[in-house]
Amino acid sequence: MKSLIGFFLVFALFARAESVLVTVDPNAAGLEISPDFIGVSYETSAILPDRNGRYFFSADNKPLIQMFRTLGIKSLRVGGNTADRVTVKVPGEADIDSLFAFSKAAGVKVLYTLRMNEGEERPATNGPVKAGSKAILKPYDPKADAKIANYILDHYAANLACFIIGNEVDHYYSDFPTFRLAWEKFAEEITSPEARFCGPSTTAGRVAWAADFARELGRGHRVAFVSQHEYAAGSGRNTQVAAAVEKLLSSKITEVYKKFHDAFVPAVLEAGQHFRLEECNSFSNGGAPGVSDAFAASLWGVDYMYWWAAHNASGLNFHTGGPGSGMQYSVFIPRADGCVAHPLGYAMKAFDLGCHGRLTQAEVSPPGKNLSVWAVRGAEGALFLTLVNKEHASGSGPIDVTLAAGEAARSGEAMFLSSGERGVQSTTGITLGGAAIQKDGSWKGVWTALPASSADGHFVLMLPSASMAVVKLTSGK
Repeated sequence: MKSLIGFFLVFALFARAESVLVTVDPNAAGLEISPDFIGVSYETSAILPDRNGRYFFSADNKPLIQMFRTLGIKSLRVGGNTADRVTVKVPGEADIDSLFAFSKAAGVKVLYTLRMNEGEERPATNGPVKAGSKAILKPYDPKADAKIANYILDHYAANLACFIIGNEVDHYYSDFPTFRLAWEKFAEEITSPEARFCGPSTTAGRVAWAADFARELGRGHRVAFVSQHEYAAGSGRNTQVAAAVEKLLSSKITEVYKKFHDAFVPAVLEAGQHFRLEECNSFSNGGAPGVSDAFAASLWGVDYMYWWAAHNASGLNFHTGGPGSGMQYSVFIPRADGCVAHPLGYAMKAFDLGCHGRLTQAEVSPPGKNLSVWAVRGAEGALFLTLVNKEHASGSGPIDVTLAAGEAARSGEAMFLSSGERGVQSTTGITLGGAAIQKDGSWKGVWTALPASSADGHFVLMLPSASMAVVKLTSGK
């Protein structure tokens, strides 16, 4: 079998390559990426047993445990709409036992959502309550929540990250002061000094509540961190594939991130707090068919994770589906014989390869291409570069990349994330390091040596359109 490097060099003979120089300063130490940055988010209903009494989140679900480990998932949030839905049973002790047995086996900490309101009182518009409206609420019992919380703290405190009180609470409360009064009533019932909370976990339309939460509750009230929801590209309903791909991969989408960031992160940092996007993904409403479940989501997902890591996020929890959910944006799809990795799952694994350490500075010259470069200095001195080429138009050529990292680079190797036959619309045939992620969660990707262009720390690689590479540079020979 020809090496991946050989393939990309041959590819360059048939497509006109543009050249860029990537210069890295390995000593420009920036933010450290949190060890539990990579996370997933599930509906509360996913922790309940199926009709045969079997649990999805179980210490016996070996393929799921292995998939978590392979993708580097360290954070598990349970909540979503079913956390507050009256037709969904509130999890009991046996359900909680199985969830936390899984969390221990998989090495993850849980963000656990407690019920705050009964969901049948949601407005007919299925959207946030308008300011000044008089929605009829049916609050859940704070004492019942306290009983659940105390059970978790008594048995599983070491595997708990925080409690979330209610899901997308702006569906029920018209303004932050009203929500705060209700939130404090619930929080005060949970008297254990070990209890830690996060919130407000609103929809993106009420992101300002996250700033209010940080200012008014973040300096006390046993708040572990601020949590917020975001679906960066909007609704996935009635989308056209080509337009949705363009929206997801355009460099302009970072303007959406920045506007969202600026609406609450400064207040979080001023309060001495940190934050997670504890429910996020590409498009809401289950995702955009042909996009959220395609290779475009792989390229977007890697870039999205690094952008938020570089802007103070402690982690992201991508909302995904349990058995039978059918969500387009799922990280992987559970099957009877294991889990089928979706494109977003490959993004997580690619991020996991290069994210362990501190971000450092990387410059691309000439600028202007739809190419993202993220650099991380590992704890043991290795330098990891993640290059995401989001150029995907028909006829787009490869990019001839020269990497310059000085004394930090004496040997180099790379893994390429490659699409199937349909490019950014591929839903199958995706590989990382020349290998697919298997249903049992295993993966056997390999690093390929990079040729050095000179003895002064320069390495070269050819990066085709709509592809990605993770490069590892070390000072050893």
